[in-house]
Order: sequence, then structure tokens, then C-alpha cells
Amino acid sequence: MALMYSFLRRDCSFLAVALVALFASLSARAGFDPSSTRSAETEQTLKLEYRLQPDAQVQTVQVSQNGGNVEFRHIAFGRDVLKPSALLIMLDASAGSMRFPRDRTLAANKALIQALLAELPRQNLVGVYSFANDLAEIIPLGPPPSDIPPRLTRLKADGPGTRIYRQGISAVGMLNATPAVRKTLLIISDGKDEDNGFTRDDLVKCARAHGVTICAMGCPESGVDIPALGNLEKLAAETHGLYAQAKIGEGNPGERLKTDTAFARNVLAQLNSGGEIQVPLDHLDPAGDVSFSVTTKVGETFTYVHKRAGAAAPAASPTPPPFESVPVVGSTPALAVAAASPVARPPVRPAAAARPAPPKPTIFTPANLISGGAVLLLIVAVVLLRLRPVPGQAVAAPQAFLVMQDAESRRIPLEGSAIRIGRRPDNDIVFGNTSVSGYHAEIHLQRDGAYLITDLGSGNGLKVNDQTVSQAALQEGDLIEMGEVRFRFHHQ
Repeated sequence: MALMYSFLRRDCSFLAVALVALFASLSARAGFDPSSTRSAETEQTLKLEYRLQPDAQVQTVQVSQNGGNVEFRHIAFGRDVLKPSALLIMLDASAGSMRFPRDRTLAANKALIQALLAELPRQNLVGVYSFANDLAEIIPLGPPPSDIPPRLTRLKADGPGTRIYRQGISAVGMLNATPAVRKTLLIISDGKDEDNGFTRDDLVKCARAHGVTICAMGCPESGVDIPALGNLEKLAAETHGLYAQAKIGEGNPGERLKTDTAFARNVLAQLNSGGEIQVPLDHLDPAGDVSFSVTTKVGETFTYVHKRAGAAAPAASPTPPPFESVPVVGSTPALAVAAASPVARPPVRPAAAARPAPPKPTIFTPANLISGGAVLLLIVAVVLLRLRPVPGQAVAAPQAFLVMQDAESRRIPLEGSAIRIGRRPDNDIVFGNTSVSGYHAEIHLQRDGAYLITDLGSGNGLKVNDQTVSQAALQEGDLIEMGEVRFRFHHQ
């Protein structure tokens, strides 16, 4: 039972991500995106800014109040130069392991970004940053560049550690400072975060607070990397973004670029989809809710109701009054006028001749239930396989430790993948000696099991085997000095 409990605890994050994927499969056609759909009244106009989630091409738009059609204006978002959208791309440039270097993956990611930059509309703002332990600017957030910067072509996968959530929060801050109406953060990574200070929930909370949608592309090097991709998928799900997984070891770079570019186009389509519906207030009655209906090219109809202040609840009617829809021609701003004048309301036809209301979309269709059932069976099968007991398996102990070079020879285990050392109390290992800086150094566990120590800009420097270093790979028995504090590194 104890062994089974340990497996359950280990797999709970996997199960949570899988259940999110199951729910997403059942609710793929959710209608208006709640993060980018809102209505408001100004002194002269009622405005509805909307986006469909997932993105869909709009065929017709209808606006009605108290059973009659209302004059409106529809402006497609992607053609409104006064309302730019911003896309910030975070590209993982951390070093891989000896067995699975990330050079090939990074080359494919750079080709994807170059293709994406070539297709960006001029009214979009874009920025590209690489990240590992730090966030490095490649293309500053602004209009799309005319040429591919040399810094992108020269970028190498050699960064120490990976801080997805911390650097994601910094990227959200940059997006929040832009004048864009819509803001999307695209993270391209293997999903492995090596920072103990920030969590996925921290990044989600920050993105929601500033109205930023997070899209993600998972890039695993091998099957071992697959579980970490759930972090990226959940980031996208919890901020109403898109997610895709690149193929492992794709032999044909052209085919991989084709697949990856299709996902990037979907990201751009979501960023620039939908639009704004404007209704003059003098065309509305003082009381009565205003109904906005959007029909897609595949025949789905979604309705948004704007509650007017002090409006009385409309009387229930078994059959909605008929009215004609107004087609959306391309994405050119156009004045759309209903068939009847808003002053002279069209008469209500007899119930027998009334046009039936379009069917309401539902997530519980037979196809969705079958698809959801298949996903659920797959989840159960994987969890049961993971629950099989492994003879002699024990809880993993820390792989390395430090031994103080003093009379006590205190042994300090290195727990986690990123261990920060310094005098301040929020470090993972704290030394009170005044020769140690507040944040002196950090030890990273690499993907190949090796350890790397990095100086964090300390006042007295960092020495390994009597040599002053800014960064060094640690070997068994290495002597490390931070000011007056000395200890040896041991790897089990």
C-alpha cells in the first residue's frame, strides 16, 4: 500500500493534466473567449469586443433587442490598425545532455521563428527573447523586423539551467507595458523548469491579471521529456491559449517546419481573430437586453447578451422572432443594417411560420462523448501501468552533497535541481558569515546528471580548487570557496 501511495503521489500531476486534456476535448467548441470578450457602453455607442475560442471564421453577425434587429457596425480585429496586437516569443536556449543535445531542436525552432516573422501583419508588435537562467533580448518588442537579426542565427543551446516561470513573468511584464489591445506569450521549450522559487500557478496568475494569453510548443528530445510537457499544456489551457507538441527526432527538417508553421499560423489567427461590433445608443430602446449572435462558416452560432443598466427582464417566448442575418464580407469594416428599420419593428409572424431557432451548441454530442471516453480509457491504462510495483524500488535520495571544511564537517545534501547559496534567509543554503554575499552562487543539476556552479555576482568571488571562476562543472572532491566559507563537493 505504501508503494502504491508513493506512485499515486508521483503521478497526481500527470493525472491532473490528463483530466484537463479530457475536459478540453469535450468543450473544444466553447464559443466566445472569456479572456478577450467584453461589452461596454460609452456616451454614444455600445461596443462588443469579441474573440471566438477556438478561432473560427465568421460568416454572419446579428444584433437584436426586444425582438427587432438593430443597426450596427462590425470591424474585424485583424484589420484595425488602431488596435495592434503583441506577440512575445520565449525560446528555450538551455543546454541539453551529452546524450540528447538540443542543437537540432534549437535549429528547427529558429527556422520556425523566421517563418513566423515573415507572415506577421505589419500592425502586429513582436519580440523574440531567448531564455535559460536569464532572459536575453534577440528582437525588441516592436514592429516586425525587415531582416532576420544575426543574434537569432548565432544563438546556441548552451544556457545553464531553465527558469520558465520566472522569465515568463518577466515577459508578461514587458507585454503589459505595450499599448497593444491583445497580448500573447508564446513559449517554445521542453517544459523542464529548474527554479524552486516560482511555480506554474505564479505565471498563470500574473498572465490572467494582465490579460495575457499563453501559447506553448513542447519540444521533447526523447520520451523521457514527455511528462514535463504537461506543464506547458496546462499553462496554455489555463490562459485560453493554444498548445502543440513537436515531433521527437523528426528526420525531415522540411516536414517538421511545415507542421510547426501550421501551429504558428494558428497562434497568429487566434491573436488577430474576432473583432468589434459597434451599436449607436440612439438606435437602442432604453430598456431591454441587447443580443449579439455570431455564426461561423461551419454553421455554429454563438450568442452574447449585454445587460443594459436598469433593463427589465424580457418576457419568455417559446419561439424567437425571426430576423435576417447580416453577412460579414471578408474583414473590411462595413455598416450593417438589418432588413427592417429599428424604429418600425417587423411584425411577429404566426408561430406556425416562425423560423426555428438555430440549435444551441452542446459539448455532449455523441462524437465528443466517444472521443472523451477514449481519452479517459487511455488515462486509466497509463495510470494502471505506472501503478505496477517495481521490486526493490526505493525513494530517491539526494545525489550529491557538500561537506564543510571545518571542525564539525557538516554534511549538506543538495536537494532539487537549482540550489541557491548565500547569506540572505531566502536562499536554499544559508551561511551567516559576512564574507558571503546575499546571493553568492547557485548550483544547477543538469539533465545529464552533472552539477554546475555559477557565481551570482558576489563581492568576494567564487573559487573552485583555488581558481577564481564565474562558472564551473563540479567533479568529485572539488574544493569550493565563497569568501571565508570552504566546503567540498561529493557526488554519490
